[in-house]
Amino acid sequence: MSAEIKNLDHLGLVAGIIDDLGIVGIINDLLGEKKTEKVSAGIVVKAMSLNGMGLVSSGASQNCKLNAPSTLEFRSVD
Repeated sequence: MSAEIKNLDHLGLVAGIIDDLGIVGIINDLLGEKKTEKVSAGIVVKAMSLNGMGLVSSGASQNCKLNAPSTLEFRSVD
């Protein structure tokens, strides 16, 4: 029997937390979904978050300068 081990670092934990908190659903509820969309806005935000964290942990971020805020806040829309 052989086993393959892959190192997910923190990305697997973050993806699980995003799923547990229901962030994808919250974003989709706030922005709405269209039948013509191939990927929902919530999934796009999740993918961008994980991709950004992968970029930071890979060391490639030393060549990048971000001009965006470093925190993500969810505010209720009245």
